[in-house]
Amino acid sequence: MRDDQGSLVTDSTGTVLTRSRPYVGVAPATEIRRVPLGELPGMVAQAVGGTLRAIATLPVGLYHVVAAGLGLEERSTTGVIGLVGLGRYAGQVSSTGVGEGTVPFAGRVSAMLSLLGSLNLALFAFNLVPLLPLDGGHVAGACWEGLRRRWAAVRGQPDPGPVDIARLLPVSQVVFALLVVMAVVLVWADLVAPVT
Repeated sequence: MRDDQGSLVTDSTGTVLTRSRPYVGVAPATEIRRVPLGELPGMVAQAVGGTLRAIATLPVGLYHVVAAGLGLEERSTTGVIGLVGLGRYAGQVSSTGVGEGTVPFAGRVSAMLSLLGSLNLALFAFNLVPLLPLDGGHVAGACWEGLRRRWAAVRGQPDPGPVDIARLLPVSQVVFALLVVMAVVLVWADLVAPVT
């Protein structure tokens, strides 16, 4: 229900839900703008750079996530989020209501495709970190084996044979445990201190 000036909205119990107030300044607006195809490589490079920066600063980002979860600081909108936060964001994008000031359907589809692409890019880049059990650890082992064989060939020595990556199983177990702890921390932080 609205009051005499039409600026107050209440529910059936009389609780104030929204109140309009005058303001001076610029109101936010959304706009769908087509960009030339030539800008696509720059946008992809920017996304890759942001993903690599996020991976390089992951320990610091996790520290800030834990601090926000404990109530010591505000949760950053540009920080690390987990699957719960990602699902919440996808839900917000897809359920932007119908009516004035909402994002049109094409904009929501674009945002969801952008979210999906960013998630795939982040998983791809993170998986290439040269630690076992990630694929980057196996690639690093194969590269080390190739370097050993070439070095032996240059020196005229026999082939040293394959590298025994199984010897790095303790390292692999520690990395796996850290990944599980990171996932649990991110889910916890997304529940107690969601990104708003």
